[in-house]
Amino acid sequence: MSTNTEKYRENAGVLVFNSLGQVLVGERIGKPGAWQFPQGGVDAGEDATQAAIREMYEEIGLKEGQDVTKVLTITEPMPYKVPGKSWLKDEGYVGQSMIWTLFYYNGENIPPCNLSGLQGEKPEFSQVKWTSWDEIIKSIVEFKKPVYTRLFQLAAPQIQQYLSNLKKFVRL
Repeated sequence: MSTNTEKYRENAGVLVFNSLGQVLVGERIGKPGAWQFPQGGVDAGEDATQAAIREMYEEIGLKEGQDVTKVLTITEPMPYKVPGKSWLKDEGYVGQSMIWTLFYYNGENIPPCNLSGLQGEKPEFSQVKWTSWDEIIKSIVEFKKPVYTRLFQLAAPQIQQYLSNLKKFVRL
């Protein structure tokens, strides 16, 4: 994605939620207290949903259709600029433009995550946990806060609707 002369790397975000409406976050390796959703670049030949499915497997070891169910992809691009020096700037990008895919995990316990870095990728997270929207928005690094806030505005109603429909289905 480019805006005028600024170039943003296309990025896929992964939002896994449970039956309580909590969201799954990972603590970044080497950065204690730095919790975020899994995310990663969109490779050539992929769309953002395919990239989210791949990144979810590489970073936390969950497979769509086996461990989680894909709910929907929010196609509104959510760009953010990365401050300071970064490998992104070395590649000519000012930041990343996020497209988010939502996945449902049927349970309340921590899913069976593999954080070792799969498919040849380096590990990203030291641990995962369920958390509330308030907590992740409060604790996310400042430059991603507007993206997470917008994601909440768009995703929370979709999650509530999905869980409501699920409860209706279970009662039948």
